[in-house]
Amino acid sequence: MRFYKQLILFLFSLIIDLGLQAAEKNYPAFNFSDWPQDVITPLIKKYPELQQKSFTSEELDILLKKVNSELPLDELKIVSTNSSLYLIGHIKPKIDSITFKGLDDLDSDEALEIMNISLADAENEKALNPALSRLQSYFKNSGYRNIQITTQINQQATMSKELIVNINAGKKTTITNVTINGLKPEESKQVVYFLNWNGLGRVLTDTQLKAINSSIRSTLNMQGYYLVQVPNPQIIFSADEKKARLVYNLAVAQKYQIKISGQKSFGKSYLENEVLKLNEFYSVESNFSSELVEKIAAFYKASGYAYIDIIIYEKKADDLIEIHLDINEGPYVKIHQLSISGLISRPEKYYKDLFYKLASNRVQDKQFIKADIELASKNLITQLKNEGFVNAKLTRLQVGSITEQSQKGLVVLQIEEGLQTQISQVNIQGNRFINTDKVLELLDLKIGQKLNLYDLEKSINNLRVFYAENGFIESKIATDNRNIISYSENFNEASLNINIVEGPQIYVSTIIIEGHKMTHTKLIQTELEFKAGDLLTPTKLEESIARLQRTGHFSTTDIYTLEANTDKSQRTIVVRVAERNPGIFTSGLGVTNENNYTLHGYTGLAYRNIGGWGRGASARIEGQYNPDIIKFVESKITLGYLEPYLFESRARFRLNYTSSRNVSDLKIRKVTVTNQTVWSLEQDFTSHITGIYEVLNISNYVDRGISLEDEQRFSYSREDLVIASTGPTVDIDYRDNIFNPTNGHWSRLTAEYSTRSLGNHNVDSFIRLTGQTTLYTSLSEQFGLIWVNSYRGGYIDNLQKSNFGVPFDKRGFILGGRSTIRGYESEEFFPSIDQIGVNFKLRTFSTYNLIKSEFRFPLWKSESFSGALFYDGGEVSIDQLNLADRYRDSAGIGLRYNTPVGPINLEYARKLDRKNYESDGAFHLSVGVF
Repeated sequence: MRFYKQLILFLFSLIIDLGLQAAEKNYPAFNFSDWPQDVITPLIKKYPELQQKSFTSEELDILLKKVNSELPLDELKIVSTNSSLYLIGHIKPKIDSITFKGLDDLDSDEALEIMNISLADAENEKALNPALSRLQSYFKNSGYRNIQITTQINQQATMSKELIVNINAGKKTTITNVTINGLKPEESKQVVYFLNWNGLGRVLTDTQLKAINSSIRSTLNMQGYYLVQVPNPQIIFSADEKKARLVYNLAVAQKYQIKISGQKSFGKSYLENEVLKLNEFYSVESNFSSELVEKIAAFYKASGYAYIDIIIYEKKADDLIEIHLDINEGPYVKIHQLSISGLISRPEKYYKDLFYKLASNRVQDKQFIKADIELASKNLITQLKNEGFVNAKLTRLQVGSITEQSQKGLVVLQIEEGLQTQISQVNIQGNRFINTDKVLELLDLKIGQKLNLYDLEKSINNLRVFYAENGFIESKIATDNRNIISYSENFNEASLNINIVEGPQIYVSTIIIEGHKMTHTKLIQTELEFKAGDLLTPTKLEESIARLQRTGHFSTTDIYTLEANTDKSQRTIVVRVAERNPGIFTSGLGVTNENNYTLHGYTGLAYRNIGGWGRGASARIEGQYNPDIIKFVESKITLGYLEPYLFESRARFRLNYTSSRNVSDLKIRKVTVTNQTVWSLEQDFTSHITGIYEVLNISNYVDRGISLEDEQRFSYSREDLVIASTGPTVDIDYRDNIFNPTNGHWSRLTAEYSTRSLGNHNVDSFIRLTGQTTLYTSLSEQFGLIWVNSYRGGYIDNLQKSNFGVPFDKRGFILGGRSTIRGYESEEFFPSIDQIGVNFKLRTFSTYNLIKSEFRFPLWKSESFSGALFYDGGEVSIDQLNLADRYRDSAGIGLRYNTPVGPINLEYARKLDRKNYESDGAFHLSVGVF
């Protein structure tokens, strides 16, 4: 009986469930008859559930969100009738491509990089117009003075538009003649003579006009025409606008000659060129001598000459006026005594240290510079106020000398510090996600605590970071001190009012990817640090953008939320990209000073996005020939393949094959023929850390002479061997720029294990460890001073110790040359064959260490040209071999010209411990940084 009751209840509940389900499925099928086929066909293909016969309300809600994320529609909604469902929305097509017409000197990718615009910005006229102006400026600076750029929008499909940028560049114009009117014939001739070096025959651009104007200004000043203005020239074009003549009409004024005397500490030419800048000086006042005096006096005072005195007088001589500046420098004054007293709460030494810390570098060096001392005093009071001494003030400042015009400077400060403000109350408002106690803990603020504005700002920033990393990326915390801090009447107490606007905690609801035509969506999704359902944080956004840019497939990447600055928590994330041209062709020819002179050439072809999956293939051929000493063609062929998303992960598989023949030892004219195949796996752990594992590296080497006579003359014979190895590498890269770094650091650690079971032939088993780290330090951003230090080291150990050994020229450590120790010619490597013999085999262990230090500085106020002073030093040690004078070093100077693909370097280094059989030093020409 009980069984039947349970059965009846079960059937009754089943009937109710079926009835409810039937009641829920009361929405009919969709009717898409009014929709364009180019919209609805791909939509149904992506979401086949649109063709269901009936829907529940929950199914419709989910489906509407999916469609809304896919289509750029306004006010998308579903309307139900008795017989059909209708999808209603206002179509808003988006720009999904930018096409250029009329480009000759650029390709589309280069034009897009110049414009620096994304597809999203192309929709916005305020963003598009500046981008077009950047492109127009580029053409103007390339000589196309009449460049015209227009745009038009083409409707490609129902949902997509194409932005067409029409470029009518016109013709380049060359400067063929410059006429100077208003000067005497011989003076005009001198001006034009200098212009021959700086203008004639060059393309007419705004930059070139500025250079010509500057050259005319300099030449006029050489002739004493400091009052003559250089006007904009009259430009006369030829009929075809390919040529232009420049006519300068000058209004001649009085000539002057400036004479400086009495200077002792600075050269006359330095005062003229660097202080007064007479080559570019221009004045509208005929009595400009006082202006010159002010410049020199300011320079001397800023250099520590507090009592500088300059006497001026003018003298008429023929057709010019001589302006004489007689300088009485006075003593060079140093700060001899600094005294700080008054109503202060801490020892005088504390305030002295703080004063110098807040002062300029010159005052820190005890230079007596009144303006800098006054500024440091103001900074000291500001610092005290920020520490909570709100009423702090400077009651006395005396800047002078112990005796009149003495070299011993005296600085006296009297301070009235006042009471330090205490925190009397902390009011937290607007916090809902975390309780007040947690906010106070993050802020680290307590009642009775001394108020320090620096610490307060740091605390608020910590709170801001906490909120952002917990998904409140639009949270705001008031930072205006007037709103945050309320002081008591006597300023001894402060009430803090922290107003938090949390905003919504943002989660990823849907991800929309736009702008990719070739690249598959899955590739982009793989590089993102977030997925649907994840909490969204700034770290994830920044890391995602960095990863997408590192693929090299995109010129621009932008990630944003559609519902920005709304109360909506579930957000649609838009990832908008602009693709690069995946094909790359490179070639080049060059000459270096290696072995007197050597000819170099290369050509390469690469395609880095095969099938839209990021797969890459490359081929490169290099060759060099030295017709003077070697007379042998050296070559290298490299083939590569990259599988970037192995098993749909972020792991990369790389296969490289290299075949080369090069002169490996010039002294004995030995050639090494190498065939190498490397299978490796790579993984980016973060945008700064990459792991590489060489699964197998097989290298086949054949050593022989350039000719048989070479082998007989130097007593060696052909040798064949195979080295097979495996091992990991870790790269840590925090440089601010991989081609021209100025700050940050880069490190690499590598371990290599080689044994017969992997494929060794005629080589013992060994382990090889190497590491290097390079630190880039910006000493002064203002002056472009950079200090670079690199340390490298290595260890190799023969594990087998049989008769084969480990070939030292293949896996040992060799120093000497541009990449290690500069100043050594290619045949001056060490340890040399005179020390270890021909074809030396390592049977124990060996180590090396190398340091490279370089100080870089700009030349001629140019960001592209720079100079360098450097030191290189290192040593190689081999167990059981007594290598005399192992440590070798050099020092030198270098010139560097920065290009987008790395600097071109010309360097000269001298050996610091030259042997009598070695050269004094060596020149090196190269591209790249160490």
